[in-house]
Amino acid sequence: MLKSLRNLALALALLAATFAAPGAFAGDPPDYSGTWVLDIDASDSPDEYMKAQGASLLERKAVANIVVTLTIAQTPEKVSVNVSSAVKTELQEQVMDNTVRTQTTDTGPAQVKHYWGDSGEMISVMSVANKDGEPITQVTSRTVSGATMTQVISVTKADGSSVSMNRIFRKQ
Repeated sequence: MLKSLRNLALALALLAATFAAPGAFAGDPPDYSGTWVLDIDASDSPDEYMKAQGASLLERKAVANIVVTLTIAQTPEKVSVNVSSAVKTELQEQVMDNTVRTQTTDTGPAQVKHYWGDSGEMISVMSVANKDGEPITQVTSRTVSGATMTQVISVTKADGSSVSMNRIFRKQ
């Protein structure tokens, strides 16, 4: 019963995010291709974001100063993001067509979609259960300006509470 309610909440959150999504970007999106390194000093602390994800205090403290590198390759239809750090390496293949797909995550199945925003921002929306089993919706928006990429990640819980963080990456 609890699993059915969690799945229903995830589906409703993704449906709400779908209808709230902006239209497709007209024209060629900005070029995100290249290697981007996290500027920890210019970025927000990940503590509150990770807490919303259900991370323990030990996990949050361990991740606070880990440098993340994003290696991005893109076409207008698809973006490949290789996320690497001292803790983990992960390849994310993002088809930019605003279609909901099921993806396996560390906490179970997720409903995910990717699309270009109205101003050329790279947007990903994911509905999933956090480590505590609570349904959450995570929205990641990336914008690029010269050699700086800003990544805003927002997490909204089923109760409507939300937290977001800005991560600043510098092109290498």
